[in-house]
Amino acid sequence: MSSLSLLEPLTEPECDLRDFPFMPLDVRRLLTSETWIEAGDDPRLGHALVCLWCEAWHQVPAGSLPDKDAVLARYAMCDRPEWERIKERVLQGWKRCSDGRLYHPVIAEKASEAWTEKLAFRERKAAFSDKQRRKAHARWNKRSSADGNASSHTMEMPLHRSGYTAEIPMKEAETGTGSHLKKTDASVDLPDEDLYWSRLDGLEAKGIRRSQCDRLLELTGHNFEEANRVLDSAAAAKRPSQYLGAVIRNREQKASAFPPNANPHVPLWVNDKRAAGIVVDREGKHWRCQGHLFTDAGLEVGF
Repeated sequence: MSSLSLLEPLTEPECDLRDFPFMPLDVRRLLTSETWIEAGDDPRLGHALVCLWCEAWHQVPAGSLPDKDAVLARYAMCDRPEWERIKERVLQGWKRCSDGRLYHPVIAEKASEAWTEKLAFRERKAAFSDKQRRKAHARWNKRSSADGNASSHTMEMPLHRSGYTAEIPMKEAETGTGSHLKKTDASVDLPDEDLYWSRLDGLEAKGIRRSQCDRLLELTGHNFEEANRVLDSAAAAKRPSQYLGAVIRNREQKASAFPPNANPHVPLWVNDKRAAGIVVDREGKHWRCQGHLFTDAGLEVGF
């Protein structure tokens, strides 16, 4: 087949969904697919189908695969004889396009929808972050003036090398990747304290009361980074106020159950280790203990 008769790629060349851990599944479409029905008599076929669909979701462009037998066999987790046996049925429905890659129309359709949402989210994030940054600068300058520190020129708010910038949540039901706050390497970030205060009005609009935020901040020992992390999850919840209320009650119960010398703001296993004289330090989202990294639940995740 000449390149002139081949289809144009079914997704944009820059369509990159590698940061999307979830792929939409059209249940009715799958269950009525002839190839999927055939897989009922050949489970190895079904396994290979799912493997290629998932791999295509995280390829660039999303929804495509390289048109190379050895690579496809590896992606399908098949040895060569097994791949030759099921290859024709596995690739049924895939389209060879003018860029030399294979595209699955359904995966490409879902990928295009997610990519469009991702681009729109970037625009909303940039606009919202700029608005929050201006508000934080105005509040900072107002505070400086009230403290008698204002000068003839506008006082600059300090930069924060690594922190959070405010973002608008994505539609999680459509993309499975929504988040309200995201770590960033931007050169101008809000300090955790400034971010906390600047987001309160927006949280009230979601039904989260100022008193709830104050109580959360108290329970975290005025750890603004931790408070922002919890508020991030609350803002993304279906019922933000109820979610935050449950978190506060849970932290209050834990605080009352802790021994006098224990820190109620860290996991129980961290207190136990420290009580035994073992050094445990916070490292990003994890805990560093004896050269290993652990989650809040105490599960080892690396070195």
